[in-house]
Amino acid sequence: MWTKVTSNRMEKLLEALVERLKVVPNDPIKPEWIVIQNPGMRRYLQMEIAKALGVCANVQFLMPQRFINEVIACAIGEGESLLKMETYDLIFGILEAIDELWDVEEFHEVRTYLRGARREAVVGRKELLFADKIADAFGRYVTFRSEMVIAWNEGKDERDWQAMLWRAVKRRLGRRFEKEGIRSLDPAELGLRFVQQGDAFSRIKAGFPERVHVFGITSLAPSYLSILEHLSEYCDVHLYTFSPSKEYFGDLPRTKKGFDRPLQVLGQEHPLLKCLGKLSADFQDILASYSFSEDKELFVDPAGVGNKKRPTMLEQLQSDILGLWLPSSPHEIEPDDNSIRIHACHTSMRQVEVLRDALLHLLDSDHSLEPHEIVVMCPDIETFSPLIHAVFGEPKDEKRGFPEIPYSIADRAPSKENSVAMLVLSLLEVANGRAKASEVLDILSMEIVRQRFKLTPDDLARIRNYVKEARVRWGLDREHKTRLLGVESDECTWQFGLDRLLLGLALPEGTMFGNVVASDAGGSVTSETLQKFFDVVSVLFPTLKRFREPKTLDVWLKEVAKVIEDFVPHDEVQFEQEAQELYKRLISAVYGDLTKPWEGAQEGEQAEEPVLKQKFDGAAFSVFLDKCMSEGGGSIGLLARGVTFCKMVPLRNIPFKVVALLGMDDGAFPRKGTEISFDKVAQNPKQGDRNPREEDLQMFLEAVLSARKYLVITYTSLDARTKKPLPPASPVALLFDALEESFRIKGHEESKDAVKKLVFKEHPLHPFSPRNFFKEHPWSFDVRNLEAARMLSHGSNETRTPFTSPVEIMDLPKTLNLRQLENFLVQPQKHFLEFHGFAPMLEDYTIDEEEQVLLEALQEYHLKDEVFRELARDKQKEEILLRLVRQGELPIGRIGRVLADAILLESAETLLLELKDLLAVEPTKVSGAIQLGDVQLKGEVELINRDYVFWTVGDIDAKRLLRAWVRHLWLLSSGADYSGKALLFGLKKNKGWWEITNTEILKPKSPVEELLGVLVDLYFKGLRFPLPFFLESSKAVAGSEENHAAKKALSTWSNPFQDRPNERMDPYVLFAFGDQENPSDIKVPNGFPDFLQISRLVWTPLLASIPDSKGG
Repeated sequence: MWTKVTSNRMEKLLEALVERLKVVPNDPIKPEWIVIQNPGMRRYLQMEIAKALGVCANVQFLMPQRFINEVIACAIGEGESLLKMETYDLIFGILEAIDELWDVEEFHEVRTYLRGARREAVVGRKELLFADKIADAFGRYVTFRSEMVIAWNEGKDERDWQAMLWRAVKRRLGRRFEKEGIRSLDPAELGLRFVQQGDAFSRIKAGFPERVHVFGITSLAPSYLSILEHLSEYCDVHLYTFSPSKEYFGDLPRTKKGFDRPLQVLGQEHPLLKCLGKLSADFQDILASYSFSEDKELFVDPAGVGNKKRPTMLEQLQSDILGLWLPSSPHEIEPDDNSIRIHACHTSMRQVEVLRDALLHLLDSDHSLEPHEIVVMCPDIETFSPLIHAVFGEPKDEKRGFPEIPYSIADRAPSKENSVAMLVLSLLEVANGRAKASEVLDILSMEIVRQRFKLTPDDLARIRNYVKEARVRWGLDREHKTRLLGVESDECTWQFGLDRLLLGLALPEGTMFGNVVASDAGGSVTSETLQKFFDVVSVLFPTLKRFREPKTLDVWLKEVAKVIEDFVPHDEVQFEQEAQELYKRLISAVYGDLTKPWEGAQEGEQAEEPVLKQKFDGAAFSVFLDKCMSEGGGSIGLLARGVTFCKMVPLRNIPFKVVALLGMDDGAFPRKGTEISFDKVAQNPKQGDRNPREEDLQMFLEAVLSARKYLVITYTSLDARTKKPLPPASPVALLFDALEESFRIKGHEESKDAVKKLVFKEHPLHPFSPRNFFKEHPWSFDVRNLEAARMLSHGSNETRTPFTSPVEIMDLPKTLNLRQLENFLVQPQKHFLEFHGFAPMLEDYTIDEEEQVLLEALQEYHLKDEVFRELARDKQKEEILLRLVRQGELPIGRIGRVLADAILLESAETLLLELKDLLAVEPTKVSGAIQLGDVQLKGEVELINRDYVFWTVGDIDAKRLLRAWVRHLWLLSSGADYSGKALLFGLKKNKGWWEITNTEILKPKSPVEELLGVLVDLYFKGLRFPLPFFLESSKAVAGSEENHAAKKALSTWSNPFQDRPNERMDPYVLFAFGDQENPSDIKVPNGFPDFLQISRLVWTPLLASIPDSKGG
């Protein structure tokens, strides 16, 4: 019996299925077979059948291809077998066949494409991806072009490289059967035989069911329908089809771009069905050629459901599609109708935030709505998954003002959720790349590795510092770096860094032993953390080295088993289960079953040979593993808990009260498939063929029809780079046009954009925008953003600062040293914050990973200083350069030598020549303390020839001037045998030549103790409140005339073109004062100097003591 039930409602199809399931078959032991198009439908049917019958048991769900293979196997005769043509069987056969046909003339195109990417007996990434595409094409040929495949089997198209490859693959797949004298037949041959031979069903297996249910389909390959029709002669076949319209629309003409003319001109053909429903139309047209013993229609008019006075916009739209007609005049709907909403957002993150608020509004207004009755579908669930977790999965916070929304995410690729698979993929990527420092550290940061080796967050922070201080950049060792770089070198490799750290445990920092310079990572090395670090790398690096060599698949499986043994914590059930899942998938792909062949071999016996003898390089095996783990994600997470987030997949027309479509951006949907030029199905399309674009359009139509009460759509409306407006995805624009033409708002009949104002909602960039809170109908539920919105709405331009009044300190220190006073004056905000424990975390965790060719400014300064001090100790140039290279400070080879000669040695020698006589004098050390009121100021300064001499390999900037000034005043007050003159020497490059800059500070005209007392007083005020003193800006103020001071300070404060970072953006300044446009605007408490006052207090006497200075 061959029956068909058609409906526009999945619930009605389900009722028909349940009614048939209630009828007990003659043999109740045999399972019911239900054919479905995706695993999500299985989950839905299991739940609904259980609700209706009390239990869902003895039901077997099959995907179409597996079901068809089961059916056509009935046509197998004696001495014959169905040729196994699963994806991996085809891929392996294609790879072997490529070798066989490589030199054939007709294979020229393939040789041209793969040339350069192919090594003898080694499968590379490009070749494997090519084989995967061919396998996918062959699978489509068997399903949609079976007559062509049969012709190929008969030897036709002799010069077609695809036909030649198909025959070679078929021969190779059938070798096992030929050895046993069995003839192998492919699915296309068996399908044709099954349809043509009337007695095929007499050889059916005893376990075949009495009836088969094909449920919820909107399209099916014509060859499959032919097999189903023939099967119906021997058992009951019940077809449950979903159709958006009760009218026949299989012959509607199609438009590719939607509305190319007004809707009224299109007649009674509904444009959404016309433009989006090609798959349904083709399927309806194909089904019209079959005769069914029973053809039942169970259509339901959505506009007639319930006892409401007027249907909603969504219900009326679905009703119009059902009737395949457009209203002669627009439907009238209520002004508060909220059944359809389209939200335009600035970013993907804002889409998720807006979606959360939209769902909260629906849950708040409709108390019958439950979270599990909401589905959110997304074209790219992998991209949105972390954003969904960030917005919907944030920790509970009573201050946020809204309840938690339970949710689950389905359809994520197992490779993205399986920690062991992610680890192996990361290892393969690192091993076959440059082994960059950050890549290896990312592996150490993975949860599975941290738990296995007991690494704490503090351990990871220390290890990152070890790697940075030891100058590790990339490369495992000398051999690895030399192979990739082409120049023999081990500098900045992992082995180089580990040797330095190990030597640093035994010898002081900087000690050179052999060619290794000891490093203790700035004194941060601890034996416990270093031991953990070496425990990891002692396992990790051998694994990475093994992963660099090509291997056959059976050896790769052993490598994966080794990784599981070495890296998976054996006391964690979750990781063990993930490891088992990964291993089972690989075994199934390689051997076709879950039994590892070598485990069954007795000692001394030969284990079963691998399916494929060719070796895979690391990149190819990475693709292979990712494919194994990306297939069959199924419905994990679907209908599991609360709101369901899932991927938009074909034929998942499961009904929900709320259907939300997330990420409906222009270009992102319909998704762009990777078309291949040699696809014979795409070259000559026929009715019933699969088309990715048409499938996406059908999915959108089904999503609109699956919503029972509300439809919510979000998209990105602004280009992040150009800030230009972006349209929504073409189906969304099509829907919006249909709504504007088909509806009018009650009470706003004359308004042309009334429907747009009702349906279309444009949202601000930030969630704390006043537009989200201060209007007739507030949008956001987040109380935390309300305070920021209030501040913005008041229109105040005043920057809020965390400190408005002085901090009370019970016991002020009675002693102070020069270093403390100097550091305070250099950056008083940093000193204040660190004193009170408010300092922000400013550690730089970035690691240089590129091969060094230039020196950064700060690095150059430190190296020049180091070279100068080494030359002053009479060290040889070659010895100094060798040390710098072995510390990883200089580029390797000739580049490093050129930089050392032109920058480091030349500058250091220039300064050394100037200071040669001074450095030859033994310095006199002056130490002691002076009393300034209640405070004792301690210090220790060296004098040369009774002068204070300060030198630097850089320019004499404001910071160095101020430090020298403090020491100068202290020496004058100490009573030491001091000439009263401070000499400052620096270096500056002028027209390509290094020249000496020198500055002289003389005895000030004002009393020295008074000046020093002012600085000490500022220090203690600076402990109570962050003082607005900034080195460069304050110096600019003090060195300018009164009427130009503010302008000069402003240009220095935020000048983006100066050599050093502007002081306005300093993180300590931002933390203490916020983002101030002008330093003069910073307010201070009574009794504390403001910016102009403190600038003159500090800098005016200093500049006056420098001959020829502006202040003098």
